[in-house]
Amino acid sequence: NAACASIPRPRCRRREKIGQIWVWKFFSTKLTSKWHKRNCRDKASAATTLFGFRSWKETVCYVHALFGLYPPTELPNCKDPVSKFEWCLVAKTRINCGLPYRTIAYILGLNAENSHVAENVRWWVDRWGEAGEDLSILDITPEYLEHTCPQAFKDEGLNNVCAIPDGKDFKIYTPRNNTLFTRACYSDKVHASAVRCISWCTPMGLSFEHTNLFLARVSEKALVELWGPRLKKCPPGWTMLSDRGFWDTARYYPNMNRQLTPKFLSGRSQFTSEEVSADRTICKLRYTCEVAFSRVTDSDGLKDV
Repeated sequence: NAACASIPRPRCRRREKIGQIWVWKFFSTKLTSKWHKRNCRDKASAATTLFGFRSWKETVCYVHALFGLYPPTELPNCKDPVSKFEWCLVAKTRINCGLPYRTIAYILGLNAENSHVAENVRWWVDRWGEAGEDLSILDITPEYLEHTCPQAFKDEGLNNVCAIPDGKDFKIYTPRNNTLFTRACYSDKVHASAVRCISWCTPMGLSFEHTNLFLARVSEKALVELWGPRLKKCPPGWTMLSDRGFWDTARYYPNMNRQLTPKFLSGRSQFTSEEVSADRTICKLRYTCEVAFSRVTDSDGLKDV
Protein backbone atom coordinates (compact mmCIF):
# COMPACT_ATOMS: atom_id res chain seq x y z
CA ASN A 1 0.00 0.00 0.00
CA ALA A 2 2.85 2.37 0.76
CA ALA A 3 4.36 1.67 -2.65
CA CYS A 4 1.02 2.22 -4.36
CA ALA A 5 0.46 5.48 -2.52
CA SER A 6 3.73 6.84 -3.91
CA ILE A 7 2.82 6.17 -7.55
CA PRO A 8 3.43 9.42 -9.44
CA ARG A 9 0.44 10.84 -11.28
CA PRO A 10 1.14 11.30 -15.00
CA ARG A 11 0.21 14.66 -16.47
CA CYS A 12 -2.53 14.67 -19.11
CA ARG A 13 -1.37 16.25 -22.35
CA ARG A 14 -3.05 17.01 -25.65
CA ARG A 15 -2.62 14.32 -28.30
CA GLU A 16 -0.15 15.46 -30.94
CA LYS A 17 2.35 13.45 -32.94
CA ILE A 18 1.30 9.86 -33.57
CA GLY A 19 4.75 8.36 -32.99
CA GLN A 20 5.34 10.01 -29.63
CA ILE A 21 2.50 11.67 -27.71
CA TRP A 22 -0.04 8.98 -28.74
CA VAL A 23 2.03 6.31 -27.02
CA TRP A 24 2.14 8.46 -23.88
CA LYS A 25 -1.61 8.98 -23.99
CA PHE A 26 -2.37 5.28 -24.52
CA PHE A 27 -0.38 4.06 -21.53
CA SER A 28 -0.26 7.01 -19.16
CA THR A 29 -3.65 8.68 -19.57
CA LYS A 30 -6.08 5.99 -20.68
CA LEU A 31 -4.71 3.22 -18.51
CA THR A 32 -5.25 4.91 -15.17
CA SER A 33 -7.48 3.90 -12.27
CA LYS A 34 -10.23 6.29 -13.39
CA TRP A 35 -10.19 4.91 -16.93
CA HIS A 36 -10.29 1.32 -15.61
CA LYS A 37 -13.25 2.07 -13.38
CA ARG A 38 -15.14 3.34 -16.42
CA ASN A 39 -14.18 0.24 -18.38
CA CYS A 40 -15.09 -2.50 -15.91
CA ARG A 41 -17.86 -4.89 -16.95
CA ASP A 42 -18.85 -8.06 -15.07
CA LYS A 43 -15.75 -7.97 -12.90
CA ALA A 44 -13.48 -7.98 -15.99
CA SER A 45 -11.52 -4.74 -16.07
CA ALA A 46 -9.32 -3.54 -18.90
CA ALA A 47 -6.30 -4.40 -16.75
CA THR A 48 -7.54 -7.99 -16.55
CA THR A 49 -8.05 -8.19 -20.31
CA LEU A 50 -4.78 -6.54 -21.27
CA PHE A 51 -2.38 -7.51 -18.48
CA GLY A 52 -4.04 -10.25 -16.41
CA PHE A 53 -4.17 -8.12 -13.23
CA ARG A 54 -7.29 -7.07 -11.36
CA SER A 55 -6.77 -3.32 -11.64
CA TRP A 56 -4.43 -0.67 -12.99
CA LYS A 57 -3.21 0.03 -9.46
CA GLU A 58 -2.31 -3.64 -8.97
CA THR A 59 -0.59 -3.65 -12.38
CA VAL A 60 1.61 -0.67 -11.45
CA CYS A 61 2.42 -2.20 -8.05
CA TYR A 62 3.50 -5.51 -9.61
CA VAL A 63 5.63 -3.81 -12.27
CA HIS A 64 7.31 -1.68 -9.59
CA ALA A 65 7.83 -4.64 -7.22
CA LEU A 66 9.26 -6.91 -9.94
CA PHE A 67 11.21 -4.46 -12.09
CA GLY A 68 11.45 -1.20 -10.13
CA LEU A 69 9.58 0.78 -12.80
CA TYR A 70 6.89 3.47 -12.54
CA PRO A 71 4.67 5.02 -15.21
CA PRO A 72 6.60 7.79 -17.02
CA THR A 73 5.97 11.30 -15.79
CA GLU A 74 7.69 13.11 -18.67
CA LEU A 75 6.72 13.38 -22.32
CA PRO A 76 8.49 10.92 -24.64
CA ASN A 77 11.13 12.17 -27.06
CA CYS A 78 12.03 11.22 -30.61
CA LYS A 79 15.03 9.17 -29.48
CA ASP A 80 13.07 7.15 -26.88
CA PRO A 81 9.34 7.31 -27.78
CA VAL A 82 8.49 4.25 -25.65
CA SER A 83 9.67 4.01 -22.03
CA LYS A 84 10.80 0.85 -20.26
CA PHE A 85 7.57 0.82 -18.27
CA GLU A 86 5.57 0.89 -21.50
CA TRP A 87 7.65 -1.84 -23.15
CA CYS A 88 7.13 -3.94 -20.02
CA LEU A 89 3.34 -3.62 -20.33
CA VAL A 90 3.41 -4.14 -24.10
CA ALA A 91 5.15 -7.47 -23.50
CA LYS A 92 2.57 -8.43 -20.85
CA THR A 93 -0.19 -7.54 -23.31
CA ARG A 94 1.38 -9.83 -25.91
CA ILE A 95 1.52 -12.65 -23.33
CA ASN A 96 -2.06 -12.11 -22.23
CA CYS A 97 -3.70 -11.34 -25.58
CA GLY A 98 -1.35 -12.93 -28.10
CA LEU A 99 -0.99 -9.75 -30.18
CA PRO A 100 1.25 -10.07 -33.28
CA TYR A 101 4.30 -7.82 -33.43
CA ARG A 102 2.88 -5.92 -36.41
CA THR A 103 -0.28 -5.11 -34.44
CA ILE A 104 1.83 -3.92 -31.50
CA ALA A 105 3.82 -1.67 -33.82
CA TYR A 106 0.62 -0.13 -35.20
CA ILE A 107 -0.71 0.46 -31.67
CA LEU A 108 2.52 2.20 -30.68
CA GLY A 109 2.55 4.27 -33.87
CA LEU A 110 5.90 2.78 -34.90
CA ASN A 111 7.12 1.36 -38.19
CA ALA A 112 5.64 -2.13 -38.57
CA GLU A 113 8.84 -3.30 -40.27
CA ASN A 114 10.99 -2.08 -37.41
CA SER A 115 12.75 -5.11 -35.89
CA HIS A 116 13.29 -3.24 -32.61
CA VAL A 117 9.63 -3.80 -31.72
CA ALA A 118 10.05 -7.59 -31.71
CA GLU A 119 13.43 -7.38 -29.98
CA ASN A 120 12.15 -5.18 -27.15
CA VAL A 121 8.99 -7.23 -26.64
CA ARG A 122 10.92 -10.53 -26.60
CA TRP A 123 13.40 -9.12 -24.10
CA TRP A 124 10.62 -8.08 -21.73
CA VAL A 125 8.74 -11.36 -22.25
CA ASP A 126 11.90 -13.11 -20.99
CA ARG A 127 11.94 -10.80 -17.96
CA TRP A 128 8.31 -11.69 -17.17
CA GLY A 129 9.26 -15.35 -17.51
CA GLU A 130 12.09 -14.94 -15.01
CA ALA A 131 9.73 -13.20 -12.59
CA GLY A 132 7.22 -16.04 -12.97
CA GLU A 133 9.98 -18.55 -12.26
CA ASP A 134 10.83 -16.75 -9.04
CA LEU A 135 7.19 -16.68 -7.97
CA SER A 136 6.43 -20.33 -8.78
CA ILE A 137 9.45 -22.09 -7.20
CA LEU A 138 8.82 -21.75 -3.48
CA ASP A 139 9.55 -23.48 -0.18
CA ILE A 140 6.62 -24.86 1.79
CA THR A 141 6.39 -25.78 5.48
CA PRO A 142 3.97 -27.96 7.48
CA GLU A 143 2.80 -24.84 9.33
CA TYR A 144 1.90 -23.12 6.06
CA LEU A 145 0.09 -26.21 4.73
CA GLU A 146 -1.94 -26.56 7.94
CA HIS A 147 -2.88 -22.88 7.90
CA THR A 148 -3.98 -22.85 4.23
CA CYS A 149 -5.68 -26.25 4.01
CA PRO A 150 -9.14 -25.68 2.42
CA GLN A 151 -12.23 -26.73 4.34
CA ALA A 152 -13.21 -29.12 1.53
CA PHE A 153 -10.07 -31.18 2.20
CA LYS A 154 -10.66 -31.14 5.94
CA ASP A 155 -14.25 -32.34 5.47
CA GLU A 156 -12.93 -35.40 3.62
CA GLY A 157 -10.24 -36.13 6.21
CA LEU A 158 -7.42 -35.06 3.88
CA ASN A 159 -5.72 -32.62 6.24
CA ASN A 160 -2.24 -33.96 5.45
CA VAL A 161 -2.21 -33.41 1.66
CA CYS A 162 0.81 -31.28 0.80
CA ALA A 163 0.64 -31.23 -3.00
CA ILE A 164 -1.36 -32.08 -6.09
CA PRO A 165 0.98 -33.03 -8.96
CA ASP A 166 -0.30 -32.86 -12.51
CA GLY A 167 1.16 -33.05 -16.00
CA LYS A 168 0.26 -30.81 -18.90
CA ASP A 169 1.10 -31.07 -22.61
CA PHE A 170 1.30 -27.94 -24.76
CA LYS A 171 1.05 -28.42 -28.51
CA ILE A 172 3.90 -27.21 -30.70
CA TYR A 173 4.65 -27.12 -34.40
CA THR A 174 5.84 -30.50 -35.61
CA PRO A 175 9.59 -30.34 -36.36
CA ARG A 176 10.48 -32.04 -39.66
CA ASN A 177 14.25 -31.59 -39.77
CA ASN A 178 15.02 -34.76 -37.81
CA THR A 179 12.80 -37.85 -37.56
CA LEU A 180 14.17 -38.71 -34.10
CA PHE A 181 13.22 -35.24 -32.86
CA THR A 182 9.80 -35.56 -34.51
CA ARG A 183 9.07 -38.85 -32.74
CA ALA A 184 10.34 -37.51 -29.41
CA CYS A 185 7.79 -34.68 -29.64
CA TYR A 186 4.74 -36.91 -30.06
CA SER A 187 2.26 -36.80 -27.18
CA ASP A 188 -0.17 -39.63 -26.38
CA LYS A 189 -2.31 -37.13 -24.46
CA VAL A 190 -3.03 -34.65 -27.24
CA HIS A 191 -2.10 -36.92 -30.19
CA ALA A 192 0.17 -34.28 -31.66
CA SER A 193 3.64 -32.79 -31.20
CA ALA A 194 3.92 -31.19 -27.77
CA VAL A 195 6.11 -30.32 -24.83
CA ARG A 196 5.36 -31.66 -21.35
CA CYS A 197 5.80 -30.34 -17.84
CA ILE A 198 4.66 -31.32 -14.35
CA SER A 199 3.53 -28.83 -11.76
CA TRP A 200 3.07 -29.29 -8.02
CA CYS A 201 0.57 -27.03 -6.27
CA THR A 202 -0.77 -26.94 -2.72
CA PRO A 203 -4.43 -27.75 -1.96
CA MET A 204 -5.22 -24.02 -1.94
CA GLY A 205 -3.78 -23.64 -5.47
CA LEU A 206 -0.29 -22.20 -4.86
CA SER A 207 2.21 -23.52 -7.41
CA PHE A 208 5.47 -24.17 -5.56
CA GLU A 209 7.41 -26.40 -7.99
CA HIS A 210 7.38 -27.33 -11.65
CA THR A 211 9.65 -29.03 -14.17
CA ASN A 212 11.04 -27.41 -17.27
CA LEU A 213 9.40 -28.15 -20.60
CA PHE A 214 10.48 -31.48 -22.11
CA LEU A 215 9.57 -33.16 -25.38
CA ALA A 216 6.30 -34.97 -24.73
CA ARG A 217 7.54 -38.52 -25.36
CA VAL A 218 9.12 -38.56 -21.89
CA SER A 219 6.90 -40.17 -19.26
CA GLU A 220 5.57 -38.35 -16.24
CA LYS A 221 7.25 -40.90 -13.96
CA ALA A 222 10.61 -40.15 -15.58
CA LEU A 223 10.12 -36.43 -14.97
CA VAL A 224 9.27 -37.05 -11.30
CA GLU A 225 12.43 -39.16 -10.95
CA LEU A 226 14.50 -36.46 -12.65
CA TRP A 227 13.02 -33.76 -10.40
CA GLY A 228 13.29 -35.88 -7.23
CA PRO A 229 16.07 -33.88 -5.50
CA ARG A 230 13.98 -30.70 -5.72
CA LEU A 231 11.01 -32.43 -4.09
CA LYS A 232 12.76 -32.71 -0.74
CA LYS A 233 10.77 -29.58 0.18
CA CYS A 234 7.65 -31.79 0.52
CA PRO A 235 7.42 -32.44 4.29
CA PRO A 236 7.81 -36.03 5.59
CA GLY A 237 4.56 -37.82 6.40
CA TRP A 238 2.47 -35.69 4.04
CA THR A 239 0.47 -37.12 1.12
CA MET A 240 0.19 -36.31 -2.58
CA LEU A 241 -3.25 -36.25 -4.21
CA SER A 242 -2.32 -37.71 -7.60
CA ASP A 243 -3.87 -39.34 -10.64
CA ARG A 244 -3.13 -42.89 -11.75
CA GLY A 245 -0.07 -41.88 -13.76
CA PHE A 246 1.80 -41.09 -10.53
CA TRP A 247 0.72 -44.12 -8.49
CA ASP A 248 4.22 -45.62 -7.96
CA THR A 249 6.32 -42.46 -7.81
CA ALA A 250 6.61 -42.21 -4.00
CA ARG A 251 10.06 -43.83 -4.22
CA TYR A 252 11.34 -40.81 -6.18
CA TYR A 253 10.50 -38.36 -3.39
CA PRO A 254 13.34 -37.96 -0.87
CA ASN A 255 10.77 -38.11 1.95
CA MET A 256 8.81 -41.00 0.39
CA ASN A 257 5.55 -39.03 0.22
CA ARG A 258 2.61 -41.40 -0.29
CA GLN A 259 0.57 -41.05 -3.50
CA LEU A 260 -3.19 -41.08 -2.97
CA THR A 261 -4.66 -42.06 -6.37
CA PRO A 262 -7.92 -43.44 -7.79
CA LYS A 263 -8.26 -47.23 -7.63
CA PHE A 264 -7.31 -49.66 -10.43
CA LEU A 265 -9.53 -52.38 -11.86
CA SER A 266 -6.67 -54.91 -11.72
CA GLY A 267 -8.45 -57.44 -13.93
CA ARG A 268 -11.89 -56.99 -12.36
CA SER A 269 -14.98 -56.15 -14.38
CA GLN A 270 -15.98 -53.11 -12.33
CA PHE A 271 -15.23 -51.04 -9.24
CA THR A 272 -17.02 -51.47 -5.93
CA SER A 273 -19.39 -48.76 -4.72
CA GLU A 274 -16.94 -47.85 -1.92
CA GLU A 275 -14.12 -47.40 -4.46
CA VAL A 276 -16.29 -45.25 -6.71
CA SER A 277 -17.25 -43.03 -3.77
CA ALA A 278 -13.62 -42.67 -2.62
CA ASP A 279 -12.37 -41.98 -6.16
CA ARG A 280 -15.02 -39.34 -6.69
CA THR A 281 -13.68 -37.45 -3.68
CA ILE A 282 -10.11 -37.60 -4.98
CA CYS A 283 -11.07 -36.53 -8.50
CA LYS A 284 -13.24 -33.69 -7.23
CA LEU A 285 -10.51 -32.24 -5.03
CA ARG A 286 -7.88 -32.62 -7.75
CA TYR A 287 -9.70 -29.90 -9.66
CA THR A 288 -7.39 -27.45 -7.88
CA CYS A 289 -4.47 -28.36 -10.15
CA GLU A 290 -6.62 -27.85 -13.27
CA VAL A 291 -7.46 -24.33 -12.10
CA ALA A 292 -3.74 -23.68 -11.53
CA PHE A 293 -2.92 -24.69 -15.12
CA SER A 294 -5.80 -22.56 -16.43
CA ARG A 295 -3.82 -19.50 -15.33
CA VAL A 296 -1.43 -20.41 -18.14
CA THR A 297 -3.87 -21.65 -20.76
CA ASP A 298 -6.17 -18.64 -20.31
CA SER A 299 -3.35 -16.42 -21.61
CA ASP A 300 -3.65 -16.30 -25.39
CA GLY A 301 0.09 -15.92 -25.86
CA LEU A 302 0.80 -19.13 -23.90
CA LYS A 303 -1.82 -21.42 -25.44
CA ASP A 304 -1.10 -24.27 -27.83
CA VAL A 305 0.25 -23.17 -31.19
